This record gives sequence, structure tokens and C-alpha cells, in this order.
Amino acid sequence: MLELTSPTYNDAPDSAPATPDAASKPDAPTRLRLSEDRRLWLEQGGTSVRVQPVRCFPWSSPTELVSLRDENEREQLLVQKLSDLDSASAGALQTAMQGVGFVLEVVSVESIEEDYEVRVWVTQTRHGKRTFQTKLDEWPWASPDGGHLVRDLSGDLFRLPSLDTVDPKTRGWLWAYIG
Repeated sequence: MLELTSPTYNDAPDSAPATPDAASKPDAPTRLRLSEDRRLWLEQGGTSVRVQPVRCFPWSSPTELVSLRDENEREQLLVQKLSDLDSASAGALQTAMQGVGFVLEVVSVESIEEDYEVRVWVTQTRHGKRTFQTKLDEWPWASPDGGHLVRDLSGDLFRLPSLDTVDPKTRGWLWAYIG
């Protein structure tokens, strides 16, 4: 049985949900999908709204209690368990959730060099200088928020900024990987 709950809002006009809840169109199922630009969309009650997944506690159970929030940070749906979703919706949510855990945010790239079957990235993150390695066949993939993600050899995720937000040197290093 699908256990999804819609948020409860008070009657104030500024807190009304952005989309009607599924009860307004009982034949319209609740589904999640990724658009071509890898952004997550909630289709509910015959309407669509772009959402971001936010993991709720306990973090030890990452496939349970995922809040889906719109661009104003308002919860549109709470997914009790990922396994309750249809397979296409679960796959879309899992892909979108890859970028919402602990991710090191790269602000600039000093160099990317190939060395014995690995790429060595020398970067500045929001927390200081970080050097990491990726396999030569490990390529950054588009993240639902518009940036890109890359996984290093130890499994850490790094968020790479979009090319239009970085300095020319960083753009020069990244264009071949995310351009």
C-alpha cells in the first residue's frame, strides 16, 4: 500500500498548497519523474510541481521519510518509504537523492591531470583545498539542482558548479567534463 502523506496547511492564503492534493482528482496517481535536465517533478492531482528531496531523520534509514519540497521550501509530499513508490517513481527519487546527502561543494578547480588510470583533481571547496582522484571512466553527471556531481575513488561526492558561475580558469578545466 502506498503510504504518501500530503502536508497539512492552515487556512491562511499565503500557506495554501501550490498544487491541489490528489483527493481533488482521485483517478490521477501520485508519481515522480525526472525531466531531461534531471530535475525532479511531483505529478499529483493532475498537476506538476518541481520538488527537491530532503531527507528527514533518521539518517540511518535513507530510504524512509523523504520530504519533497517546492522552490519555496514548502513540503508538497512526505514519502514514508521509498519501497512504497512505483518503480519508475522510486528510481527518479533515488537519482534525485544522490545529490542531497553529504556533498563537498567545489568552488574552483586548480588542475585536473591524468595519472596511471586515474584523474587527479586539485580543487578549492567551501571547506578548503581538496585533492581527490576519480577513475578515468568516471564522468560527472547532471545534478537535479543544475550543477554536476562526481564520485571519487573513496566514494565521496563532489558537486561541481555550472560553467556560467565559475572563474575563467575553472571553466577551462571543467568544460571538457561538464560542458
